This record gives sequence, structure tokens and C-alpha cells, in this order.
Amino acid sequence: MSARNFVKLLVCISIITLLIVVGGCKNKTETSTTTTSGTTTTTTTSGTTTTTTTSGTTTTTTTSGTTTTTKTTTTTTATSPERQAWQGSAHAASYVVSSAGTTNECAPCHSPLDWYPTDKSTFPQSCAVCLAAIPLGTPPVVSKADYQSIGCQICHVVDPYPNGQLTTQVAWLNSLLYWYSNNVYEAVSNNTELCRKCHTNQGTYLFGIDLGSSSHTSKQCTDCHDPHSLQASCTQCHATATLSTANHIASHANVDCWACHDASGLTVGPVGSSVQGEWSTLRTIVVGGVNITGRYVSHNLQKQVSCTRCHYAGNPWGLKTH
Repeated sequence: MSARNFVKLLVCISIITLLIVVGGCKNKTETSTTTTSGTTTTTTTSGTTTTTTTSGTTTTTTTSGTTTTTKTTTTTTATSPERQAWQGSAHAASYVVSSAGTTNECAPCHSPLDWYPTDKSTFPQSCAVCLAAIPLGTPPVVSKADYQSIGCQICHVVDPYPNGQLTTQVAWLNSLLYWYSNNVYEAVSNNTELCRKCHTNQGTYLFGIDLGSSSHTSKQCTDCHDPHSLQASCTQCHATATLSTANHIASHANVDCWACHDASGLTVGPVGSSVQGEWSTLRTIVVGGVNITGRYVSHNLQKQVSCTRCHYAGNPWGLKTH
């Protein structure tokens, strides 16, 4: 082959290679889902992104140009008492869909590993060089079956992350850090600081816990709440506060402790339409532009009570007045 023809061949090869690369960079979306004996593989090409879930292990690979980022999260399948307690908790069943029909808006707290960044402005400036590898754009709607909720690794350090052992060390997995670093945990000074990473007021979403000026201000969340089941009982400390003691009468068996002992001035009434059911403190919040009134566990408590809070003249429930 002559040198001239050899050069022509090289030019042709270069052009073909360029066309392949350009073609691969065009925006196109192809999604396929395959489920085989507990293994689900979802592939979305828009640059490209591949997510694979296999027996508790989730791997997300994102390719943009020549940069590839891979994230793998391993969840524990142990049947320890702590995990069993968690399985019956609200943290294990935190699936929620917004008024717009999406799951991403609430995911930072309800399912951090399902959160999908949509805006580069949420990232630190130092991350600009890596943003091309992060799948910004329209987030997918996650089904209830695939929702990861608030798993063990959100509050307990996996060392080393992401494929190491789950430890008892408490820290918060920052879902923003998850997308660009393996240093995903933020240190917390105590359990209450950890809880407040999500249980805080955000605009009209009032998820913060107000302890007021009660003696409970010196308590950690986990002094009252089991850290895994999240259950709490006033009588674990106030053992004498039973229906056999003064003012804790049988007719109040369905009245929550905080309904009488609330110090924040919340409305008290039946939860639902039946006066024979649970009575609690009630609160109105705005969700998606809609006012929603419902049961709210007051944490701002006092020893003193006022019977006229419910037993007032002309009350709508026909209760006796004092």
C-alpha cells in the first residue's frame, strides 16, 4: 500500500471513529427493566446512566463524555433485634408521593439514596469539575416496591463506604455528598443532632420538634424514643402516671398524655370523627398549598393541666363542663 493510500485509510478511520463518538453523545433515552429472581436491572441511556439493584446492593453508574462515576450501596440483611424493630417503624415505610405525583421532592429525608439532584446550584463550587458526571435533569418516579426508605446506613456508618461493614457509629449520610464522594457521612455530636438533620422546619413543612421550656429540653430524642422502632412511652419514666392515679381516670383511657399536658396551646380534640376514639393535640400545616389538620404529638409539655380545654361550656362533643 502506498503512503498516500495509507494516509487516506487513517483519515477514513478517524472520521468513522468521530461519527461513532458524536452519535453516542446525542441525547436519546432508552429504558429497559429486567427482573429475575429478586434481581432488578434498570438501564437509562441519556449520556448514560445505569442502575442495578441485586440482593440489597445498589450500583449506579453515570457516564458523561469520558467520565464515569459509580456508586454502590450495600444494605444489611441481618435479622438482628435492631433490624426487626426498624422493620416495623416509620423509617422503614417512609414512601411518599408529592402533590405533583413525584417522589424526588421529599426523598432527601424520606429516602436519601433515592434522591436525584436536579440543580447544579445545590452543589459546592469545588464540585464544578465533576458535575458533568452527575445525572442532573428530570428525576425518575420511584415505585413503592423500589423505594429504599431510611435504611440502617443513613444513620450508621458503613466502613469503608460503600462496601464495608455496618458499624454502630452514629453519623448522617448526606445524600448530596453521595453523588460525588465516598466521604458521605457528616459527624454529629449526639443522637438529637442526627434526628434534626431531617426533623426540622423547612418552609411550610413543619417537621421540627419543639420542646419549649419543659424539663425535657435536657433529654436526647433516644432517651424517650427507641432508636430503631421509634416507639416511646411516657410511663417508662413516669411510672405512676396510670389510670389508677388521681386525674388519670378510666374515661380518659383514649386521651393521649400530651393532649392534657401540652404547653404550646395546640387545639385538642378527637382524631377523626368519633369522640370514642383517640384524643390528641391537633395541628394544621400547609402541604402542597393545601391546609391539612391532623394528629400531632406535642413535645412541649408541662405538669399543669386545664380541664376546660375540652370541658368548656358549649363544647361540640357534649362533654360535661366544670
